[in-house]
Amino acid sequence: LLGGLNVKSKVRILVVDDEKEILRAIRRMTFEIDLEMDYLASAFEAIKAFNDTPYDIILCDIKMPDMDGIKLLTYIKENFPTTSRIVLSGHVDGNFIFNIIKNSIAHSYMYKPWDNDKLISLLNKLKSARTIAINEDIMEVVGSIDILPIHPNTLKLIKSGYPFDEDDEKLYSILCNDPALALRFIHIANSLNAVLKPSTLSRAIKNLTKDQINKILEDYLNDKNLVLNMVEGSDLQIFWSYMMNNKEIIIRLYKYLFDKAISQEYKLIALLFDIGQLMHFEYSSLLKAKEISHEKLGAAILNLWGMPSDLIECALYHNDPYNKNVTNKDLVYLIALSNYINSIFHNREIQGFDWKGILEHFGKEESEFEQIIDTLKMKVMN
Repeated sequence: LLGGLNVKSKVRILVVDDEKEILRAIRRMTFEIDLEMDYLASAFEAIKAFNDTPYDIILCDIKMPDMDGIKLLTYIKENFPTTSRIVLSGHVDGNFIFNIIKNSIAHSYMYKPWDNDKLISLLNKLKSARTIAINEDIMEVVGSIDILPIHPNTLKLIKSGYPFDEDDEKLYSILCNDPALALRFIHIANSLNAVLKPSTLSRAIKNLTKDQINKILEDYLNDKNLVLNMVEGSDLQIFWSYMMNNKEIIIRLYKYLFDKAISQEYKLIALLFDIGQLMHFEYSSLLKAKEISHEKLGAAILNLWGMPSDLIECALYHNDPYNKNVTNKDLVYLIALSNYINSIFHNREIQGFDWKGILEHFGKEESEFEQIIDTLKMKVMN
């Protein structure tokens, strides 16, 4: 799918549970599946195994003697941040699970007793995600990131509306206009149930309780480092405006090209596809030293946080839409054309961009292009 990032040949999975019958059950269940898995009965054995050869994925129980799963996963997070961390436990307290996910101790949670098909689906999903072997430089960056900073105006809106109800339309509006906050909500809501398909923003809100919603927001209220340093006229402020305009152009361009309203799933992609460029401002010195592109950075963080493949593809190929690895051409071409139109609006036209090929793909005449641009400029820029 994502040929712009090298593909790993193997993905290694470690299962840790002090109940050996659990390990035997998972071994039997996955025996005929093409997964490279090891099974250990203690956290200390797991740490030793990781220090010998790190794993890509760990599936871990919580209640274990000597060292519990929380301490083990915290150790893995601190020392092997690129490992995907999954809890498999009979612990059903909702707030306990939420705190594990919100504090990034684990990426996903699976209940005991588990459904075999769902657990196999989760493992295959994780294997598929991990086959995108992001180079070590990128993994060093994304593996250490738990939360991205928001716009100062977003913080003001949070303060004015806090605490929020789960059906508060103001909250939905805030999320729709801040990609970092939207990604935070989507990531946590999806991680609480790893086998559900990725949420839209409205589903993410509905999947969280009022208390959980406000605990997420409290992180931003209590930490000034989670707010972008948005100086008027700065490159960051200019890009933010560019990014928000892009979102609006995509929504309207979709209506023109497909003669129907854009879906909630695609609206989310319109908001998040350029998250890597936003991250570039926050980690600019590190990324420049390692020569990491914003496209690969965005694809990496979205992949690690379990976002849908269409979104990852748009993050990776929006500046390279004719790449042979693109599978959803309609969507990637839509994003790329919007990005090109937006560059014209901001007097920074992307040079050498083959917009004619994209119009031909959608069955539109070249003569319509100026009309498209004029209409969009009037609706978006005014």
